[in-house]
Amino acid sequence: MALAVTLALTFATVIVLIADLDRAAEGVIIIEQRPMAELKLLIRQKPAIP
Repeated sequence: MALAVTLALTFATVIVLIADLDRAAEGVIIIEQRPMAELKLLIRQKPAIP
């Protein structure tokens, strides 16, 4: 019984965390987007490998 409750709570927590992180500028957890923007620029600057 305790194992089932623990698994259910863990699963629910993961789903809520994924939903919250999906909206980076809203929600409980706010994530700065600057590192992703810098990575995007870095990837665009690298030459394509033939």
